[in-house]
Amino acid sequence: MMGSILQIVGSIVLFPVRALFLPFEWLFSFDPTSDDGQDDSDHEFGLGSKVGRWLRRAFGWGVGLPILLLKSPFVVMRSLLNAKRSDLLFLAPAALALGFLGFVSVQMWLGRTSIESRYRQGAYSAIQAGNFPLAKTYFTRMLDDGELSPTDQLALVGVFARTGQNEQAAQILDRLAPDEGPVGFPNAHKVKALNCAQQIGKSDDPELLKRLKRHLDCCSNESQEISQAWAAYYLGIDDIENALARLADAAQSHPQFWFSVADIAERERKFSYREKALREAKLEFQARLEKDPLDTDSRLNLAKVLTRRQDHELAEQLLLRGMKLQPDNKLRNSMAGFYVARYDDASKKAPRDFSREFSFLQKAIEADANYSVAYDRLTNLFLADASSEERDSIREVLLSQIASDDPSAMAHFALSNLLFAAGENVKAEWHLEKAYKLDDRFVVVINNLAWVLAHKKKPDLDRALELASTAVSQSPDNAEYLDTYGTVLLKCKKYDAAITNFEKALSKHQSKDEIHMKLALCYRAIERPDLAEIHEKHSIKDVK
Repeated sequence: MMGSILQIVGSIVLFPVRALFLPFEWLFSFDPTSDDGQDDSDHEFGLGSKVGRWLRRAFGWGVGLPILLLKSPFVVMRSLLNAKRSDLLFLAPAALALGFLGFVSVQMWLGRTSIESRYRQGAYSAIQAGNFPLAKTYFTRMLDDGELSPTDQLALVGVFARTGQNEQAAQILDRLAPDEGPVGFPNAHKVKALNCAQQIGKSDDPELLKRLKRHLDCCSNESQEISQAWAAYYLGIDDIENALARLADAAQSHPQFWFSVADIAERERKFSYREKALREAKLEFQARLEKDPLDTDSRLNLAKVLTRRQDHELAEQLLLRGMKLQPDNKLRNSMAGFYVARYDDASKKAPRDFSREFSFLQKAIEADANYSVAYDRLTNLFLADASSEERDSIREVLLSQIASDDPSAMAHFALSNLLFAAGENVKAEWHLEKAYKLDDRFVVVINNLAWVLAHKKKPDLDRALELASTAVSQSPDNAEYLDTYGTVLLKCKKYDAAITNFEKALSKHQSKDEIHMKLALCYRAIERPDLAEIHEKHSIKDVK
């Protein structure tokens, strides 16, 4: 009985260890000069004979070990069948030990997988919520526990890019999608292809087209973005036919690409191709709008097609019908843009027709009281060769809008510009303040109010400085805002800061002579007459 028990225990517990170490035990104990304990007098001696016997033994174990592995389960089953029930009780500790070890191993594996899953879920949830620092923390924890999958690494590239770690993002992306050699992760190649396509026309890098072609070949993704990237590549090598073909393919599922086809065809003077593209776009958007009359995007795109085909009346009717069905902000904005475009076309014709042009701008403001471009055009119309009656009509439109149930900051701002032009500075300042109070995010209002406060009879330089600084912080490359900020700093006798802002504005500002004169004043104030004289000469040159 005890022999059966030991046989079963040995088979179950000790066999894996025995099977693993038996070849090594034989290797260390085997004497190649003897063969199964026989006298070696009948054998040849020498290195060749020893190696031969070693090879025979190795071959024997190579065949015997698999047989041993196959035989073991049968030995175990036979031992279990032959054992008595009382004998099996002796196996309980071994079985429990094996079960416990297996349970612990499985739980450790599941626990690690569960933690990794939670980290991954947390990272992607943070990305969706726009919390990129938190996403980076989760990815870092996943890295501490092991390697990230290619998909996770690509997500981490986006996280690094959003948190200012562009160098780290580029390093990971280069590993995932190398510019040369074996193909990497297809989705990473797609990202690189799209990045390269966006740089076409903006970069002088001669290798850019080569890299774009490489990543397009490796990404094997026929999406609309990739079709655009292929079109950019073909345009880069002046292969217009293939560029148009790629965009036309993309337009089959995304008909807005027909507009890109039409633009390229018009630029290349392929007018029949342009008409074909617009016709295809019209048919597609018409079908979508008939299926769903509340599809605002299809309505706007169809109106765009009709406008480009000079079917202005049909486009206007289409938009007005949409305003009755679903007057949302997008539709209002597009309606106002449509009328401003009509104004621009009318203003190019000679002789000028004030009433027609004015009616288009009136309709634009009625469609969207906050459409800034309409007010810009209205101001230009006022400052043009308009009669006093025509100017009064423009003022009346603005005053009516201000007195409406929903007064617009834009109307106050536009009226302030007209009043400044007419020399009515007190009223102009009042309307400018009203515009700022209605919308303190309106950057041009902030800038203009800063200028007015700094130049009135009793200037409020502290408030002007605060407003001018706000305008520059929101639009740091705007030359007009930099000029205003520099001017206020000059009045505050903060000459070094004023110089910095004037120098930033100089290359982009239209009135360079004024900027040079202000720089000259600053340099004389800090006792640098040499630089002041140079700027004074530049200002005289610019005036001439």
